[in-house]
Amino acid sequence: MYCARCGSSAWKELTTPRPLPLNPAVHPDAAPSEIGISTGGSITSIPCRTLREAALVADQLEQADILPLVSDEPSEKDPYNRVMDFPLRVHVSAKALAAEKGLSDSLNFRSDTHFAQQPLRLVMKLVALGLPALFLIGWLVYLREARGFKDQGFTRRLREWTRWFLFGWVLWAAALLFVNLIAQP
Repeated sequence: MYCARCGSSAWKELTTPRPLPLNPAVHPDAAPSEIGISTGGSITSIPCRTLREAALVADQLEQADILPLVSDEPSEKDPYNRVMDFPLRVHVSAKALAAEKGLSDSLNFRSDTHFAQQPLRLVMKLVALGLPALFLIGWLVYLREARGFKDQGFTRRLREWTRWFLFGWVLWAAALLFVNLIAQP
């Protein structure tokens, strides 16, 4: 074969390829050991709390030339489901993730404190404020959302959800007391 740069036809003899080792230094057991990140066989499964987080993790993996597979999205199962707060899992090759030590450390850095400190959205505050007007249905909705926040580790959202729900009870009780006092002759 002819080399276009130097004109030599014997360049193959100068660069001998090194054989690959029989036992690679990377083992699937070297994958992240964070609670929730699990390795089974040659697949590492990374839990994500929301669809946006799964997209960010998948983007990080793709930038490192690692092919991520995202578990079923909620929109495929139920189009009316809350897409933003649906937990997903991103699956990736354990060997590829272990080989990228910096990326592996980056994924382990996704600490729960970041998620625990996310504030409750204004719309949810207003919903919590109005739920006491629905009495039994309001309590059921409150309990369902509170359980969802607790299961996903959103401690600040849970605390604010409870605070606004209790403030709604106080507000509705004060309104009923005021109407009752005005209605008395």
